[in-house]
Amino acid sequence: LKRFGPSHFECRLTPIGDPTMVVEWLHDGKPLEAANRLRMINEFGYCSLDYQVAYPRDSGVITCRATNKYGTDHTSATLIVKDEKRIVEESQLPEGRRGLQQIEELERMAHEGALIGVSEEVKEKQKPEIVLFPEPARVLENETARFRCRVTGYPQPKVNWYLNGQLIRKSKRFRLRYDGIYYLDIVDCKTYDSGEVKITAENPEGMIEHRVKLEIQQREDFRSVLRRTHEPRPEYGIQEPGKPLFEVIKVEKPPEIKHKELVKLKRAERITHEKVSEETEELRSKFKRRTEEGYYEAISAVELKTRKRDEAYEEMLRKKKEELLHWTKELTEEQKRILLEEGQLTIPSFKPDRIGLSPSMEAPKIFERIQSQTVAEGDEAHFRLRVVGKPDPECQWFKNGVKVERTDRMYWYWPEDNVCELVIRDVTADDSASIMVKASNVAGETSSHAFLLVQAKQLIHFTEDLQDVTAKEKDTMATFECETSEPFIKVKWFKDGIEIHSGNKYRMHSDRKVHFLSVLTIDMNDAEDYSCVL
Repeated sequence: LKRFGPSHFECRLTPIGDPTMVVEWLHDGKPLEAANRLRMINEFGYCSLDYQVAYPRDSGVITCRATNKYGTDHTSATLIVKDEKRIVEESQLPEGRRGLQQIEELERMAHEGALIGVSEEVKEKQKPEIVLFPEPARVLENETARFRCRVTGYPQPKVNWYLNGQLIRKSKRFRLRYDGIYYLDIVDCKTYDSGEVKITAENPEGMIEHRVKLEIQQREDFRSVLRRTHEPRPEYGIQEPGKPLFEVIKVEKPPEIKHKELVKLKRAERITHEKVSEETEELRSKFKRRTEEGYYEAISAVELKTRKRDEAYEEMLRKKKEELLHWTKELTEEQKRILLEEGQLTIPSFKPDRIGLSPSMEAPKIFERIQSQTVAEGDEAHFRLRVVGKPDPECQWFKNGVKVERTDRMYWYWPEDNVCELVIRDVTADDSASIMVKASNVAGETSSHAFLLVQAKQLIHFTEDLQDVTAKEKDTMATFECETSEPFIKVKWFKDGIEIHSGNKYRMHSDRKVHFLSVLTIDMNDAEDYSCVL
């Protein structure tokens, strides 16, 4: 090819996904040195080398060498770059031509010596060394923090970035690049990213690390700016010296009233009426929280005595009722007729007395409140309330403040003790409302509120699919990410068809439309198919 033109080499490599595989590109048997104009790719068995700009010195044998724990293989091709005499490379000095000839002679001798077996100089091994240190960064929230570092050493050191002790992997927020200099870009910084950024470089000769600070400043709230605005002051014109700043208006004196009428007020007495409370001392002591030692033991004893007294009273009423019924049954028809004529036999009527509170009664208390829900149009909505009280409370349901009437589509029932559940079938957009439930008995009442939001059914799909991730055993973390067409969508993660949940091994979180799955502490058992399901 011609000088300054691009050049492309590619090959296929197996096995795919071998974590021990190492791929190297060589030029005339020597490793290619990193440069901005070189681009190397090794993904899923596809290896390529691109020269964005090729020079005559790049002419030679290009070799791709792959090595794993089972052996080594390589493939080679020849690159020839034609030199076009567009630039004057000859020296302008009189003795420059002789020096150039000497250099050419030395190069020719070195090349011939390599052909006849002259040993080449082996590059000296060197432990990693940071020659360009990253600098501390201070950025505003939601902006990008950038770090760069240059590392030297032979063999080529492995460089890793860490944020607050966590290994950084290439993702949507963390961008890693290398063109002879290692770059780290943290996009859309959050306040919780503040901390320490560490870079480590390691090869068989040694290891080195360097730490810098990352500070995320919170954006200023606009309300504080409004609070500091100055109120406009009234502008006064230039006044003459000695003249007041205000205008004096002369007011005429009102005519005097000759005859004045005096009204004498009588002294009024204030009468107060004492408000009579319907609560008794026993009731107030029952519902008032006490902290005295032994109070709850005393309450338990009082409740036990009261329960026994109530049971004895009910037993007495039952016996009286049986006696009355027995006495009524013993009378014959003739005796009843005679007593009716004399007016001595009357049918007893029971008038219920006013219900009074007793210490054994308890006002309703909610243990599980109803929760707000967002459901799709046509689905069912369930609101569940767990309430306890003595006697058992009754529940009333309200929608936007209007009492709900029981129908086939909207009804409530008690699926278990102390649990009342409201069911709304085939919900529509008109069912979006505020839902309230009121639980009450003779001792009191309580309520709980929630909201029902009905959304029209939408076709949700993935706008960015999952990508295969390659990690090494004992790595800290491997992350999968995908993106949906709508935000705040609940997704499920599966490993080889079995649903997995967040815990010590897996971490799941979502950021609006983007959903992440992180697999922690990588081992060989984690090499499976992972999927995300809406």
